[in-house]
Formats: sequence, C-alpha cells, structure tokens
Amino acid sequence: MHHLTTAEIITSLSLGVFTSWATVSDLRTRQIPNGLNLAALILGLVFQYLSHGWEGLGNSGLGFVLGFGTFFVLWLTGGGGGGDAKLMGALGVWLGFRPTLYVLIFSMMLVLIFTVFNRFRHAYLQKSNAQSGEIEEQGVALALPVTIATWSIIVADILMESRTLIPL
Repeated sequence: MHHLTTAEIITSLSLGVFTSWATVSDLRTRQIPNGLNLAALILGLVFQYLSHGWEGLGNSGLGFVLGFGTFFVLWLTGGGGGGDAKLMGALGVWLGFRPTLYVLIFSMMLVLIFTVFNRFRHAYLQKSNAQSGEIEEQGVALALPVTIATWSIIVADILMESRTLIPL
C-alpha cells in the first residue's frame, strides 16, 4: 500500500479546499473569487519552492502556462470565464505540467458530457413548459468538471501508486 508523503497530503488537502470552494462559488454565483485563486496560486508557488526547490517552481510554471493558457483561450472565445482560467492556472502551479494535462483532458470530456446532458434537459423542459415562456439555458459551470477531474487524478494516483500527483 502506498504511504502518502507529507507533500502529497498537503497537496491533496489544499486542492480539496481550493477546488471545493471554487465549485460551490461557481455553482452559486457563476464566479470564482479572485482572492481564492490568488491565494491558491501564491500558496502553491511557496509550497513548490519549499518542497522541491527551483525544479518544483519550473514544473509549476509549466503547469500554470498549460492550465491558464488553455482556459484563457476558452475565455477569449467565449467558452469560459476569467475565473476559470485563473482556477486552472492555480491548479497548474500545485500539480505541475503532466497532472495538469490529465486534468484538462478529463475535465473537457466531462464538459462535453455535461453539455450534451444540459441540451437534452433544456429541450425536454422547453417541451414541458412551452406555455410558461422561455427557459434560460446556461452553460456548464467549469469549476465542477475541473474539480471532478482533479480529484479523479489524485485518487487514481494514490490507488495506482503512480506518483503523477507530485512527479518530482
């Protein structure tokens, strides 16, 4: 059985709090607080430096560029919000490049599934409530699939003892 290192425990707990808070906020208000994203980013940088030195900061930087950059493009094209980009940037700092890539791929698959489900749900509700007026259709709150993907990667890492969570 894989025994978690102190760094893995700190990362898992920190990301648990961060992603849960971001998801609740996104689902309630459709916004992720800047202060939350900034705190997670700064704490992630400090943690990576203290745990892994300059190499950890380099890996964090690559994770940030991948996560923030991908969601920044989504924001520019209207596919997400600025808070989502900052969320992925902060996650990238904590996770590093490879796990951030896994989170991006899995979360985009979940977004696709959620979007298809919402389209069918919207069509059903429109038929059911045709006389009550227009039903507003909202996109997927991206923090939810990102959180599910992040926790799936963390749990898979722990169960398979693959050490992708903290690859250094």
